[in-house]
Amino acid sequence: MTPQKIVTKLNKVEKVEMGLMQDIVSEYKKGLDLFTSAKSTMDRASNILDATEKMYEKAETQAKTLGIELPSQTEKLGNRIKEAAKEARKLK
Repeated sequence: MTPQKIVTKLNKVEKVEMGLMQDIVSEYKKGLDLFTSAKSTMDRASNILDATEKMYEKAETQAKTLGIELPSQTEKLGNRIKEAAKEARKLK
């Protein structure tokens, strides 16, 4: 094999490797962008659920102060809110 053919083959291998690395970097950037966006969305959702949980706890306190019981459907919703907020906090 002549030196010219060896250089040509090496150039082809380098081009393939370079193309593969460009694809890897491109996919990494896409994945990182999606991850960052998902984390940001999850943080916002967690904050909203925390605020909702506090609102529900305030309603519970007010009901107790007034000496009334919250309807069972309201209590079920409160339990779902508390559970969702707890799960969201775990993911932070």
